[in-house]
This record gives sequence, structure tokens and C-alpha cells, in this order.
Amino acid sequence: MKGSAEELDHEVAAAFTHFSFANSKGTGIVCDLQGVGTTWTDVQINSLAQEGYGQSDMGRQGMKAFFASHACNSLCRALKISGAWMV
Repeated sequence: MKGSAEELDHEVAAAFTHFSFANSKGTGIVCDLQGVGTTWTDVQINSLAQEGYGQSDMGRQGMKAFFASHACNSLCRALKISGAWMV
């Protein structure tokens, strides 16, 4: 990985979001990561069931929105989750 610490933090956040989808077998995703560095606060969870995570749970639509702009990076490849996309 090359670039600034800020770019690395973005890559880690994007790969974590992608990993959360793959690890849940496509039933949920942890997204909208905000914070400083890799200390994240105010995350959002989108789930297929759209139950238990509040009014901000955008379900499948929220998951698709992430993958519409996500480009797998070296961390996704290292985690072997490249290609684990929302269908």
C-alpha cells in the first residue's frame, strides 16, 4: 500500500465494510464509518431483515449503495473477499 496515512485509513475502512458483508454471508454490512484514523464512531448497520438496527438501516438498498462505489483494494485481496459482491 502506498500513500498517506489518510489514504490507508480509507482503504482499511472500505475493506472492513466489505469484510463485514462477506463475513455475514451477505446478510448485513457495517458502513458509514466515521472517526479519526481507525477509531470509528457512529457506524451504521444495514441488514437484509431491516430489524434491530434502527431507522437508518437501509437494508439491501444500503448494501448496494456501498458496492456501487467500492473498488476492492489490496486489503480486500489479502482477506480473499474480492468479488464477494452484493447481487
